[in-house]
Amino acid sequence: MFRSDRMWSCHWKWKPSPLLFLFALYIMCVPHSVWGCANCRVVLSNPSGTFTSPCYPNDYPNSQACVWTLRAPTGYIIQITFNDFDIEEAPNCIYDSLSLDNGESQTKFCGATAKGLSFNSSANEMHVSFSSDFSIQKKGFNASYIRVAVSLRNQKVILPQTSDAYQVSVAKSISIPELSAFTLCFEATKVGHEDSDWTAFSYSNASFTQLLSFGKAKSGYFLSISDSKCLLNNALPVKEK
Repeated sequence: MFRSDRMWSCHWKWKPSPLLFLFALYIMCVPHSVWGCANCRVVLSNPSGTFTSPCYPNDYPNSQACVWTLRAPTGYIIQITFNDFDIEEAPNCIYDSLSLDNGESQTKFCGATAKGLSFNSSANEMHVSFSSDFSIQKKGFNASYIRVAVSLRNQKVILPQTSDAYQVSVAKSISIPELSAFTLCFEATKVGHEDSDWTAFSYSNASFTQLLSFGKAKSGYFLSISDSKCLLNNALPVKEK
């Protein structure tokens, strides 16, 4: 404030508050998920589920950097299906894109190229990354996923034919997934003229209760299921000496 020509004048010099500067920086840097859209840096480990681009089905915000990590127990793979897919299209997907890492290779998508397609992981983990630039937003994507038990077909185990090979067990390091059904095939070669009873295979639960077994008794070959023994003489007749 100063006096000039008998008149009082007042000049104010405004200085921005440091707090105002920090607030503006916060507005620019905080991910858009904070302002009402779903978090897009998560780990998904449920047997099945869905995930979407931020703000779906509305347009995704700009400047996004999302990563979804999908995990399943050992013995399973992950299958992803893109039910809806609309990302800004450009040569080589240089602007907005979705990258899929199945454990062996990484593939980038944009436009509508992945809509309706399904992809499998090579192991029990898969990574999905989504990024957007500063302009042109689209609807984004909607994806569903499930875990799938690894096929155990054509897995062959040869048991040693030695006199002291009494029991062979699956190593503890081998994880067998839960299955609704499975098929076992046996190839047996008779060695010598041993006529005693024997059991080639047995399966027990966690309480060591025998649920399934296959072998030979004096009455012939048998298949035992939950204490019910079925003779297999018609299919595997015992040859007379």
